Amino acid sequence: MACFNLLAIVEATLRSMVCEASSLPQLSREILCVLRALRMARA
Repeated sequence: MACFNLLAIVEATLRSMVCEASSLPQLSREILCVLRALRMARA
């Protein structure tokens, strides 16, 4: 259960980073890839 909470925190942090880095397309793409990997790991 703690692992899922940690993933949720990481995902929220990365989402906020994507918003702040919207002017940096490459970084945003990399972060979105990480989010997808987290979602797959959680499924």
